[in-house]
Amino acid sequence: MKLTKQEWQDLNNRLVMALRPLTNPVAIKMIDSPEGFEEYGDLKMATNPSTGCQIIGIAAHFHMTIGIKPEKFLTTYCGANCGCCERDEEWHDGVLLANPPYPWHGNQDASRAHMESYLDTLPEKPYAGMVASPLDDNDIAEPDCISVQIQASGAFHLLAGLIEADFQYLEFPFRGESQCVDTWMRTIKTGKPGLSLGCRGDRALGNLQSGEVRVTLTCEQFVKAIEGVENLINRGVDYPYFAPIMLPDNV
Repeated sequence: MKLTKQEWQDLNNRLVMALRPLTNPVAIKMIDSPEGFEEYGDLKMATNPSTGCQIIGIAAHFHMTIGIKPEKFLTTYCGANCGCCERDEEWHDGVLLANPPYPWHGNQDASRAHMESYLDTLPEKPYAGMVASPLDDNDIAEPDCISVQIQASGAFHLLAGLIEADFQYLEFPFRGESQCVDTWMRTIKTGKPGLSLGCRGDRALGNLQSGEVRVTLTCEQFVKAIEGVENLINRGVDYPYFAPIMLPDNV
């Protein structure tokens, strides 16, 4: 979906008015070749080692369009899980999640199984990088997906809005670190919504706050969810709670 900057801003404002997240949603674009960065005139590039979630957090909180190239990812682990670095032997062997500084599993077999579960979501060929832009002044006309950092109660209403007029049963994977695979990488690869409860990386570097979650949607799903939330509000299902004074007399 390709929209003008004003149209993206209008969608941003509608979401903010309805669900009052503390930060603006962020548009994400995966870059296919090094030349792909050139179409963004006011693009800041990561100069220090960073993570994918950190780039999204910077875009949201510091109101800038920012990009990152494979060599600027903090670790190969992060870069590979964001689809921008080659998956090396250590990644496939699972040692990265069994040894310090990320000993999430007490044995390498569990760590290896964890990493292998990512293979159906990650691209076969690494991207040349990624760009993130705040939706209220979006420089990405045609994003690959939208990331919404929002309190858990707001995420409930947002997803309820997504299925308001077109019900579907939503399921979300949980694989622990790293939640980038279960959110924007999942949405980009499969077209399905993503939900992160907030892994350690996203909270430490992406600035996901206590009580917040990350929801990722395709552009079409994002528009559909906002329309659904507005429909709910118009029918009296207000966010964040029912206001008794506005309920019908017979309730």
